[in-house]
Amino acid sequence: MKRFSFRLDSVLKVRQFELDRAKAALAEVEAERAARQAAVDKADAQLEEGRQMLAADVVVGVDGEYLAMRADGVAAGRFKCLIAQRSLNELAETLRIARERVARARVGVRSIERLREKREISHRQESLKLEQAEIEELARASARTATDEVASGATRRTG
Repeated sequence: MKRFSFRLDSVLKVRQFELDRAKAALAEVEAERAARQAAVDKADAQLEEGRQMLAADVVVGVDGEYLAMRADGVAAGRFKCLIAQRSLNELAETLRIARERVARARVGVRSIERLREKREISHRQESLKLEQAEIEELARASARTATDEVASGATRRTG
């Protein structure tokens, strides 16, 4: 049986490399998104803690200067949350592009893999047909030999 070879194997390897690169880039962007999300969560938690402290100070009746300082801290916390959220939002487009690249690369790899599978099936079927033809030829040759032996044996007996 002839060995199967696919002319587009080198193209498949390049496409697979591109897919691996796109996945690595996506993983980097996902890691950055996770880090920025953690920063947003931390800023939100700190802001909430500052709000609760301010509310407690108001209830206790702390002097005005101290309350003003606490209120400034809460305002700074809001600003920090806003900056962290913007940073996270700015990454959304980069993340979308990275995901699209991975999807496109997967399509490229998968299309060549499907073509390879079809060609391999076709090659196997052709090889099986050739093997079957060889088996049938051997069977015919064996049958002719057996017939010739029977005929030559019959000729010897009559002769």
